[in-house]
Amino acid sequence: MKSTTIFLCSALLLSGCSTVETAPNSEVFKACGVENPAQNLPWLKELIAKAEADIKTKEYKGNYIGQIYLTTWRNQDAFWTNFMMGSGGIYSRFYSCDGQRITVNSSTPSPAEIEEIKKALNKDKLIYTNMPL
Repeated sequence: MKSTTIFLCSALLLSGCSTVETAPNSEVFKACGVENPAQNLPWLKELIAKAEADIKTKEYKGNYIGQIYLTTWRNQDAFWTNFMMGSGGIYSRFYSCDGQRITVNSSTPSPAEIEEIKKALNKDKLIYTNMPL
């Protein structure tokens, strides 16, 4: 009985140690025409593989630690991440369904563009995180 209790307590403690998650709470999102984009969009799957390697081994010097969210940009599915990716401090990057980086075409965005960016920076649909929530 004592060994069973010790085993169960150890198993419960170890099961709560992981910080790497995809589609939290088993919620699978459909985006860009596919179910579970974290697994079914090759560029996104590769980005997540780098993030998992970075959190385990620091292979990328912490540049892939953060979250990836599903959002919309100009009425299209899009993703934003707060990974640094060697940017020197850029907080976030947006990507289209094909993995192309979305940028604003001017060095001084208009107030409307700033509002559009703020709207896209929602944290409603977490696709991936390697940080504790």
